[in-house]
Amino acid sequence: MSESPRHEHDTKGGDVISLDDPNYLLKVSEVAALARLSTAAVYRAVRAGELHAIRLRGRVRVRVEDFQHWLDESEVPPPDDARTPARRRALPDVRGLRILLGDQRSDP
Repeated sequence: MSESPRHEHDTKGGDVISLDDPNYLLKVSEVAALARLSTAAVYRAVRAGELHAIRLRGRVRVRVEDFQHWLDESEVPPPDDARTPARRRALPDVRGLRILLGDQRSDP
């Protein structure tokens, strides 16, 4: 059995999604499967204007190029300086409550 080409993906129903054609129209369920999100999350992204979609006869479809653009725009950049260690926070004074309450006893 040979592997699928790099830009084709199998769906749960056995359909093959081709990502080679930028104008190929994806169903919301296909976008969700490719992004490993729920369909509700995809619909929220469309409503929020994050993901460009079109409506044909009441059905929402997403062009492959719009899906890829959405992925590119959602990329999380690395921190400015990944080598900078996190600052250590000072440990709280163990006598803090005693100081606040005015307890003058010596440390245990």
